[in-house]
Amino acid sequence: MQNARLPIELCELIIDYCYIETVESHHAEDWVVYPRYAALLACSLTCSDWLPRAHRNLYRHIWLRSSRTADLLERTLTSMPRLGPLVLELTVGARSTSNYISFARATFVRLLENIRYLHLHWMSQYHPPQYHRRLHPFPITELFIHFRSLETGYILGDLWLIWSLPELRSCDILFPYGPGRSEHFSRAVHMAETLIAQREESGVCICKNLHQLRLLTYMSYVWAGFLPKGAFGRSIRHLHVALGPLGVNVVPDYARVADCISRQHSLRKLSVVLEHIYDDDFSVISALLTSFLSAISSGSNFTHLSVELNIFFSPSASDFDRILTAEMKAVLECFPRPPRLDLAICKNGRDLEPSELLSARIRNWMPSLEHNIVITEELPSKRRDYLIKGRTSEWD
Repeated sequence: MQNARLPIELCELIIDYCYIETVESHHAEDWVVYPRYAALLACSLTCSDWLPRAHRNLYRHIWLRSSRTADLLERTLTSMPRLGPLVLELTVGARSTSNYISFARATFVRLLENIRYLHLHWMSQYHPPQYHRRLHPFPITELFIHFRSLETGYILGDLWLIWSLPELRSCDILFPYGPGRSEHFSRAVHMAETLIAQREESGVCICKNLHQLRLLTYMSYVWAGFLPKGAFGRSIRHLHVALGPLGVNVVPDYARVADCISRQHSLRKLSVVLEHIYDDDFSVISALLTSFLSAISSGSNFTHLSVELNIFFSPSASDFDRILTAEMKAVLECFPRPPRLDLAICKNGRDLEPSELLSARIRNWMPSLEHNIVITEELPSKRRDYLIKGRTSEWD
């Protein structure tokens, strides 16, 4: 860039700004985030001085939409292996893709030495049973995986993948709308728990570096009941769970979520999103939150409870009094120091008393509880971005 009229720092900033990610979405449970390449391709053809910076952005996030895309990438990396270390993020599959996409190839394992983020929109049943072992060499620290079915083969394959990544620190699991309970459901849970017990008996630590677990998007009680005991180890510090709809008797349905919480001896933050809240649900919200809080280990240094209510009716003052129960207060007072409560309410155009009055109710209920209340008309943009792409740096 010796003859450039603009400073080199400005030219690099222009190229970096051409890295734009977008979302391909057809409905709530079927989306994929991918980079837009057109502007960066234009940058790479501008001049030879722009090529290195353009390559850095072009290969930062690779999206393998099909086997052909994987073949082209392998051919490119074979001829230009210097591009391999530029890849930091890999997305495999899209929408309802069910075709076999072999992405754990020897060339990729050898050259993609800096990959940290892996997004899987796939069907694990189409991959060989031992495919997860081929992913072990990747230094992946953040995983996004779309659970598509309760069939035994799918679930076990997805869990083996999670367990096979030794450096995994953050895991996002997207649940689709759950089907009814079935024989496949029970068999999958039983087989998974048998495998977990065998690994624990042999001294193998499951997910020993996993610090953040996010169970995303409209997690019905069917999927909550799926969680095998011990499937995510004991090292989680931040657990995020999106639940809904609730129903009348939800505490038994979400007992496995409470069991997952009870195993986390280092849990610091619990985030609970309650979707599609109607008037009948307020009577069970307190019982559900109390069961979760009761499961938290007393020595976990728990400091933060985040609750989001996405309501679809106009609650009265007495509705919130049904949440602020003596049972929940007793559980909160058992902690050495009560956790901070962040309450976000999405009212969807319904009438709701001001946040100041809600705050006064909480102070009267438990004066020692530090809290913050935010009321919005629609889904907060920060959480919307998080659901689209749950990155650690953006959420914490």
